[in-house]
Amino acid sequence: MLAAAAKHQVVRQFSVGPLAGWRLAPNAVRLRLGDGKPDNDKGNAFFAGLYSDVAARLGTPGDLPMAFEAREHTAQVDALLRELRECRFRFGASDKARIAEMAGEP
Repeated sequence: MLAAAAKHQVVRQFSVGPLAGWRLAPNAVRLRLGDGKPDNDKGNAFFAGLYSDVAARLGTPGDLPMAFEAREHTAQVDALLRELRECRFRFGASDKARIAEMAGEP
């Protein structure tokens, strides 16, 4: 993926001494001044709500419902474990019920 991005001049490979990596090409991103209002036609309501909620909660110590974590949830893990992780991520009413079911709770 990075090789393709480099071919289209989106990223550039670099090395400085023992450090090697990739950098976003300076001309690959255009930043434009907006009016401060979201474009509702182009946004993702789920992520907009998630990030707004987390931002508000971060301003109040101890107000996050659970700690952040990153876990593999693809075919690299057992199907039941993947399902559990996805339920924990969404954490809606049906997900809570499924988690309880997996834990053997009535």
